[in-house]
Amino acid sequence: MEGPQERVLAPSTLFAERDIPLGSMLRDALGLTVIVDNDVRASTLGEYLFGLSKRPASFLNVFAGTGIGSGFIDRGRLLRGASNSACEIGHHSIDWEGLPCGCGARGCLELYAGGLGVARLARELMAGHPDSLLWDLVGRDPARVDARAVAQAAIRGDAASLTVIQTAGTALGAGLANAANLFNPEVLMLGGGLMKLGERFRAAALDTFRARALATARGAARLVDSRLGDDAGLLGASCLWRVGPEGAID
Repeated sequence: MEGPQERVLAPSTLFAERDIPLGSMLRDALGLTVIVDNDVRASTLGEYLFGLSKRPASFLNVFAGTGIGSGFIDRGRLLRGASNSACEIGHHSIDWEGLPCGCGARGCLELYAGGLGVARLARELMAGHPDSLLWDLVGRDPARVDARAVAQAAIRGDAASLTVIQTAGTALGAGLANAANLFNPEVLMLGGGLMKLGERFRAAALDTFRARALATARGAARLVDSRLGDDAGLLGASCLWRVGPEGAID
């Protein structure tokens, strides 16, 4: 997405039309100033302004949901990049010969650590585990498998679901290590609906992060959980007017 301007350019998680002048369409319809921006970037702004007790010099917010998104604030500036596609860590490859992604690349992080990736892996494992509790939870229909069903089955000790959670958490940890090595944040925040997979998922992610991140990046980063949850994006979007053309936050 492009912002803080007016157009939705190429949202990788939306299989719909590209280059949509959403900002001008809403502005004309509502008669109001409209700013279009990435949802996780808005969430990052919300957490930075209202979630953290103290604003760090550098802040990386990683949101694990249907896909994997992130936002980065450094020295009071919200990073957007040359074409407003900075921080798409869900689309850096952790397996260069891996699964094809909707973005056109292969082996993208979110294919293995995002919600859709969790559901895909669960369906694959179900095929070889006819006794998995997942079959009952989804009414014998693999198409109904989602991260919530995996979490429910894992709580009840389902072996296939526990394997899915461990695998996805490990993939996320590899992505976190890569991101920490690249951005060297003072605070690294984890949020998003996928964190509801529970402590096993989080522990696998953090263990892998600690094993793979550079010592300098690992030692500098304070890992915290989302403070605002689903409200972060709403609060951040309401304050996009505070972000200047170069990303400076008022």
